[in-house]
Amino acid sequence: MKTRFPVKVQHNGVVAKIHRSFQIQNGKKYRDFLVIYWKSGRRQRIRRSTLKAAQIEAKNACNEISNGEHLTFELKNGQRLIYQRAIDSLAPVGIKLDI
Repeated sequence: MKTRFPVKVQHNGVVAKIHRSFQIQNGKKYRDFLVIYWKSGRRQRIRRSTLKAAQIEAKNACNEISNGEHLTFELKNGQRLIYQRAIDSLAPVGIKLDI
């Protein structure tokens, strides 16, 4: 039986879709599978060469989102340095930054 696309992968109440797509590189047509899901308000797109690999990626993404791992705080550019300096300067007096 043929697989109908898009394929929905559900895990712990989170859904990711797998679409079949084609890419042309150097004049040759390649089939691949595109995993699409939403993470932290942004659409994520991951390509895999086989349906099995795409299903594994989709399940991992759903598992990560359902466990709350997508909610990690990300510091950009000089923000990490500023944060680390604040932590280092407060450590000798025993004060935590989150207070």
